[in-house]
Amino acid sequence: MNYEEKLKTMIINKNGTILTSDVTDRDIPRQYLSSLVQKNELERIAQGVYVTPDTLVDDMYCIQLRSDKLIFSHETALYMHE
Repeated sequence: MNYEEKLKTMIINKNGTILTSDVTDRDIPRQYLSSLVQKNELERIAQGVYVTPDTLVDDMYCIQLRSDKLIFSHETALYMHE
């Protein structure tokens, strides 16, 4: 299995969202992310966050992915917990 196939399998397993850190943790060169973006198989929605074109983008989830110390509080937390 080559790098691009491994990357596509990771994207499927992560429900269409992939982080640059996920790719580098598995020793896949980041250039394969750029290659998939050029082929319109991925979209860069934020620094280090990529999604497939058919993935529904959740802005709060994307913000949370970029910061492991992020805490939603007050009205936002109430909204998220209904």
